[in-house]
Amino acid sequence: MSTAGPVLRDIHLPPAPSWWPPAPGWWLLAALVAIAALWLLRRWRRRVALGRRREVLRREWQRAVTAHPPEREPAELVAALSLLLRRSARLHAPQALRLQGEPWLAFLDGDDAAQPFRRGPGRLLLDGPYRPLVAQDEARALAELVRERLERFVAVDHA
Repeated sequence: MSTAGPVLRDIHLPPAPSWWPPAPGWWLLAALVAIAALWLLRRWRRRVALGRRREVLRREWQRAVTAHPPEREPAELVAALSLLLRRSARLHAPQALRLQGEPWLAFLDGDDAAQPFRRGPGRLLLDGPYRPLVAQDEARALAELVRERLERFVAVDHA
């Protein structure tokens, strides 16, 4: 009698899983990482552009103040600041270009409860460039107010 029976072999292990193509979860993770990277890149570029715009406006304000110091010609300083506000409004809020008088001052005030343009030193923009004499302290106050408003132009532009 032959009791040899079948020849048994060792257990066969399945082949190791391939690294390609990845499982659907890895595709989803890769897509989320790509979206997050693009979002962060876009946010960083906006921040850099905002910093550049802010720096350009600061330099233009500084140039206007140094070219027309309030001690020499306050009316010329007021005219230069008015022109600077108009130019920056053209870039940051084109809808305000046609505004004049009180509506222009209201636009410059925005949501500021103190209303520094309608009720404060900003009123000098209405007739200051045309006055024969402008007080130095009024021109200085307007220059500081314009500097603050230019900062808000940029902050509101890409908030």
